[in-house]
Amino acid sequence: MIMQKTDGTLWGWGVNKHAQLGIGDYEFLYSTPVPVQKPILIRLNGAPVPLSNGVITRNGQAFIPLRSVFDKMEAEVTFDSNNKVAKIIQSKAGTNPVSIQINLKTSQTTVNDKSVKLTPSPFTVNGIAYLPLRLISETLGAKVDWIQKENTIVITTK
Repeated sequence: MIMQKTDGTLWGWGVNKHAQLGIGDYEFLYSTPVPVQKPILIRLNGAPVPLSNGVITRNGQAFIPLRSVFDKMEAEVTFDSNNKVAKIIQSKAGTNPVSIQINLKTSQTTVNDKSVKLTPSPFTVNGIAYLPLRLISETLGAKVDWIQKENTIVITTK
């Protein structure tokens, strides 16, 4: 289980046999919450983006809650909860629309109806869909940078 405190810190507990809590060890089980990672901030064109839940890093990649950034990028986000399929559509004046569809059960992903492979795969935590930030943001025409000393992801749209 993962929870976010009001200060933005993430805490986890439960089975950790594959180091999935992200605290740097393989202790089999944590019965009380332990800090998972420092909070990561996101800035879009210089402005902070409030997140519904925190950024989660797995295998060196940042995953963000589905709606948080994409709503700010003026992309329409829909989610079919029965089939676990997320759709992101962005239409900007003077550009071709971009359509992304992600099946959270199978990880099957299409961009403008062409199949792409997401590595690592998207996932859900407590009903919140998390997607790999870089692929999705860059697919929507943005540049993504990691400022490690500030624990900040900077997204710049073109």
